[in-house]
Amino acid sequence: MFFKDGAANYLNALGTLFSGAAAIMSNSEEDSIREKLQGLEGLTIDLHIIGLAEKMVVISEKGQVQPEGFPAPINPDRPAYLGKLRQFHSDIAGIAVIGDNPFLDVFPVLLNGGYGILLETEVTQGYEIPFLKAHPRGHFARNYDEALRFLELHKA
Repeated sequence: MFFKDGAANYLNALGTLFSGAAAIMSNSEEDSIREKLQGLEGLTIDLHIIGLAEKMVVISEKGQVQPEGFPAPINPDRPAYLGKLRQFHSDIAGIAVIGDNPFLDVFPVLLNGGYGILLETEVTQGYEIPFLKAHPRGHFARNYDEALRFLELHKA
């Protein structure tokens, strides 16, 4: 897990926008996440920490799907990851995930009824962007401010 420049301000804003209902989730152990958060200068908000998310575990009854206009198949059925999310919030439709990996972070939530925001990184391929822009609950954000604006517009 790594944080981009400006992460502390972003996490503070996220924690304020969703007071008591914002979390950091990673495949890393919770202690490792806490340690990295402690290294973020300016972080003042206390967020829920969800570790060992097992995003890569695919035990699919549904199989792969290939949404129209998308060039690669997706495994939306990731029971360990979705199960951890449901422990945090029981209704996936009420969850918004912001991540840098469309296949592991964003698409499983988006294709199960939640909001999915892909945050641009140096490895963003580009083919994900039209699909996210066309999906009513999807969004592509070039930076933290764009992600926050989308969340503010769609906050229930």
